[in-house]
Amino acid sequence: MVSFDEKYCLDCFEKLVGVDSTTGQYEEIQKLLCALLDELGCSYRLTHKGGVIADLGGEGHGLAVTAHLDDIGLMVRHVNADGTLNVCPVGGLYPFYCVTENVRVYTRDGKVFTGAICRTPNSIHVTEEELRSVAPDFRSNVCVVLDEDVKSAEETRALGIDTGDMIALEPRYRLSNGYLKSRFVDDKACVAVLLTAIKALKESGKTPPRKLWFYFAAYEEIGHGTTWLPEGVEDMLALDIAPTARTRTPTSTRSPSSPRTPASPITGA
Repeated sequence: MVSFDEKYCLDCFEKLVGVDSTTGQYEEIQKLLCALLDELGCSYRLTHKGGVIADLGGEGHGLAVTAHLDDIGLMVRHVNADGTLNVCPVGGLYPFYCVTENVRVYTRDGKVFTGAICRTPNSIHVTEEELRSVAPDFRSNVCVVLDEDVKSAEETRALGIDTGDMIALEPRYRLSNGYLKSRFVDDKACVAVLLTAIKALKESGKTPPRKLWFYFAAYEEIGHGTTWLPEGVEDMLALDIAPTARTRTPTSTRSPSSPRTPASPITGA
């Protein structure tokens, strides 16, 4: 009998979201995933783009199931004159979803600095009424304020922070009364589910009915995560957390008078 270990799945997810992995910043999350696969006794290989391909055995009609390790985040565009950071999104991160969030800035020499995403001006008490209705924009009125005593671009650069440094958002993981609240459920929840499936398969002693790989990709959030597949793959199944609005489903193309069926809130591929 194959059983799903919910506690193991949640433990894996907490470990995964505890490692910052903005797209392009894959080394630490790759190490964690490999360690978890080692514990499960599952063989795997690494890709040149930070991915991990686990081999679950089986024969014929190869199937690759994929989920991604990378998260949306930010990158330093340039250092502002006052020492704050002008930033650009990595992946589909919009400013209205992340203003006031705490962040970690990773420099090229391995240092990590904390800060917060703020509007400019960053206090409602000193923001003129007409500016309160202006949408937040990374290019003009949103910046990262560092938890450092810096007041100029020179002082910030002296810390080792400069253009191109990666910025990760605080995941804010919470498990409360059976409800999971966290950033990066997309797609680390699916990674945790695949790890739990490997555990169940190993414990059952069963062999997949066809050749099976689990492909953990690292560049999905910028559009090219699974760009290479093992030889012998005939089918691919992508697991992703992708809520869809009614206007983005096939039913949205029907005329108002046509019968409509409820849209599924989540798509699995």
